[in-house]
Amino acid sequence: MTIKQCISYCNKFVERIIYSSICIVCKKFYYLIGYYPRIIAVAGACSKKCGSVLTGRANETGKYIPCAICNKQKWITQYRIKRSKRFFCSRKCHGIGVSGELSTTWNGGKMKSGGYIYTSIHNHNSRKYVGEHRIVMEKYLGRKLKPFENIHHINGIRNDNRIENLELWTTSQPYGQRVDDIIKFVCVNYAKEVEKFLHK
Repeated sequence: MTIKQCISYCNKFVERIIYSSICIVCKKFYYLIGYYPRIIAVAGACSKKCGSVLTGRANETGKYIPCAICNKQKWITQYRIKRSKRFFCSRKCHGIGVSGELSTTWNGGKMKSGGYIYTSIHNHNSRKYVGEHRIVMEKYLGRKLKPFENIHHINGIRNDNRIENLELWTTSQPYGQRVDDIIKFVCVNYAKEVEKFLHK
């Protein structure tokens, strides 16, 4: 059975596009297999090299630039050089280069959600975000927190992660803050404002 016969035979039973032809540039027989009709649109050339000849980009200027991750040399066209600052040789290197500390949007590994500050930490070759208040308490205690332990912010400000503002709880916290804690916080941090208010 020839390649053409094999392709036409398989095409009857597999729900994929199987296209075969002779390359317009190098006159070699080739075939394409894919799931999308767009493959037919680019058919006519057997490779990227022949495709560049068809599209008139064979003589496009460019130069070899090292990959930002592995330093492997890759040919980059002048058009892409003008548009980008970093280049990658593969999808794997691209995935590494646009995530974590190498990302152009890296903000120090911190994010805010629900008023809390979360810090990015490494965990078995991956990253996860952990509440900064939990990290502060773990450093203070010198141990990891238990799953049933949680942290209460005394003054009610969720991003105030000073150790003197944190309490270790073993049950779920009720809504709100203690009145004594709120009065103490206001008197310490807004003494002048309280004095002005009392002398009105």
